[in-house]
Amino acid sequence: MAKTTDFTNFTTEHPNYFPGQYLLEDDFEIQHQYLSDRQRYYNQILHVSGIIEGLEVEIIPEKKAVLIKSGSAINSNGQLIILKKDTTFDQFTGVTNGELYIKYSEEKKVKQQEDIADSYTRWIENPILEFANKAPENSVKLARLIIQDTITPDANVREYSGLSLPNSNSKALTLRSGGNVNPNLAVLTGSLKIDGSLTVTGTISGKIDALNITTGQLDPARIPNLSANKITSGTIDGDLIVNGITQFTSDLIVGDLIISGTAEFAGNSIVTGAIKLGYENVISDLGSPLMSGFYTNFGQEGRIGELPDPYDWTHLITASNNNYFLNSQLQIAASHQTNDRIFFRKIQAEGASNPTWNELATRGANEFNGSQTISAKLTVNGAIQPSAGNSENNGIMFPKDPGGGSADAAWIRYYSRNPDSTDAVRKEQTTLEIGVSNDASDYITLNPFSNPINFTGRWNGTTDLGNNVAEISNDTNEYKTLMIMGNKSNGQGRRVSVWDRFEVNGTFVNNSSQEHKQDINQLSSKDLNSIIAKLKQTPVFRYRFKTPGIDGKIRLGVIAEQSPEEILDESGKAVSFLDYNGFLLAAIKAQQSLIEQLQNDILLLKKW
Repeated sequence: MAKTTDFTNFTTEHPNYFPGQYLLEDDFEIQHQYLSDRQRYYNQILHVSGIIEGLEVEIIPEKKAVLIKSGSAINSNGQLIILKKDTTFDQFTGVTNGELYIKYSEEKKVKQQEDIADSYTRWIENPILEFANKAPENSVKLARLIIQDTITPDANVREYSGLSLPNSNSKALTLRSGGNVNPNLAVLTGSLKIDGSLTVTGTISGKIDALNITTGQLDPARIPNLSANKITSGTIDGDLIVNGITQFTSDLIVGDLIISGTAEFAGNSIVTGAIKLGYENVISDLGSPLMSGFYTNFGQEGRIGELPDPYDWTHLITASNNNYFLNSQLQIAASHQTNDRIFFRKIQAEGASNPTWNELATRGANEFNGSQTISAKLTVNGAIQPSAGNSENNGIMFPKDPGGGSADAAWIRYYSRNPDSTDAVRKEQTTLEIGVSNDASDYITLNPFSNPINFTGRWNGTTDLGNNVAEISNDTNEYKTLMIMGNKSNGQGRRVSVWDRFEVNGTFVNNSSQEHKQDINQLSSKDLNSIIAKLKQTPVFRYRFKTPGIDGKIRLGVIAEQSPEEILDESGKAVSFLDYNGFLLAAIKAQQSLIEQLQNDILLLKKW
C-alpha cells in the first residue's frame, strides 16, 4: 500500500478578506501556514531531495578549508534550502573522512520590543553547514572529504533533486540527474511506457529487459537507419530474434538467440539461454581451416581426416583462434548414432593437417589410449576394473618415490600365478597382491578405526609407534619366522588373543632362553613346599564354556578367581600355561623330594 501523508496538522482554511475587516495576528499566521503547507507538500511529494543548483565545493589553496558556492536544494521534508552567498567552511571537528552536508534551519529575529521576550517580527532562514562521518536524515550531501595534510574532495556523493511521480505503491518512481558521475544522464527508477514514437539521436546503453517486450519481433525493415554501433553495451535478458543481416561490433549479451539470417560478431557474445545455429552439411576435409562453429555430414565417404570408426561421423564442433587460417583448431566430433563415440583432437598451425583423433567416450564401454591425469576427485558409480597381470602396467600402481630416493613403489594387482600353463586348473590359480618396495622398512598398513595393523617383510618394531599398533612380520632376516605382535593398549605390554579354539598341527613352544629373561632365581626347598601347599588348596572343577560352539563339552580345570596367582596372567582372569607348567613342575619336584625322603625312611625301618 502506498505511503500516506499525515494531514492532521495540515491547514485547510485561509482568511476571506473584505473591506473594513478587522484583522488579528491569527489571520496572518493561518494565511502564511496555508501557503507554506502547500508549498512544502508540493516540494516533498513531487520532488526528490537533492541539490537544485550551485552548492559546488572548492578547495581553498594552502588552507584546511573549503569554499561552498551559493545555491539551493530541497530536503526530504520539502523545505527549500537557500545559501545566498559563497561560504568558507573549516569546522571539521576531528573527523578525517566524512561527508559535508547542508540542512534547513530557521530562527526568530528582529525584536520589536526589547523588554518583551517573544516580540520577534521575522523568521530568518539560515541553512547550517556541517561535517560528520555520515550525513544525517533530512540533510543534503555536498561532498565527501578526506582530511589529511591536504583536503581530497569526492563529489560523487552529491545527489541532485528531480521529479517524484505519485503511484499506487510505496516504491519510489523518480527521474533525476546522473549526478557528477554522469551529469548528462537522466535516471528513471521505474519502468517507462511510450505510446508514441521514440527518437534516439545518441546511443542506447545499459540493460534492456526484453521480457517486457511481450509480442512481436525486431524487424530491420521498420528500423532502416538503426546501425549496430548505436548499441554500445548492455544486456538483453529475453529472446533476441533477428530475421535480417546483423553486425555486432561490440559485446553482445542476450538470453535466447535465434538468427535466421547472417550474423557477424566482432566482439564477444555471451548467451545465457539457448543459442540455435545453423550448420554446414558437407565437409570433405576435416582438417581444412574452419571457423568456430557446428558442422555436420550425411555420410559422405573418403573424407580427409575422418574418424577411426566404421560409421561415418555426423557432428563436428570446432573452436578456432582469432585467425582461423593458422589452422589452430580444437575439434570435437561424434560418430554415427548407433555407436555414439566421441573424439577430440588439436590441430596446430605448424602440425599435420589431420593429426590422430583421441577417443573421449563411447555409449557402451570406453577405451582410452595414453595416460590420463585427473587432478580433482573422481567419482565412479559403477565398478573400477583395472587390467589383470603381474607387472607395473597392470592393476593399480601408485606414484613412485613419494618421499624421494629411488625405486620405491606400491601396487595392487590381480593375476594368474600360472598364466602360461596349458593346465586349465593351474591357469585358474590366481593371486590378489598388495605390495610395496624397495626398502626393508617399507610396510603395508590396514587401519580399521585408527587402530593400524602393519604388515612388514622384516621385524620393524612398529608396535613402539603407539599403544594401538600391531604388527605381522614375515621376517626372513633376523628371526626367520612369521611374527605376530599385538598392541599394548591394555597397559601390560604387547598382547595377542585367540577366541574360541586355537589348534596347532605341529609343536607349540615357548621361548625359554635366559637371553630373554631377567631377575632369574632358583626355587628353594621352602618355595617348593609352599607350592605343594598351594597346589593342595587349589580346587579343580568341571565346567562348560558359555561361548556357542565350544559350550557342549564338559571340561576339567581351575577357576582363575580361586587359583594361586603364580599360574595366572597379568589380568588375573586367565591362566598362563607357561607359569602353569612351571608351577606343576615345581610341585612335582617337591613331591619327588618327599617321595625320596619317604623311601629313605622305609629303608631305615627295614633295618630295624
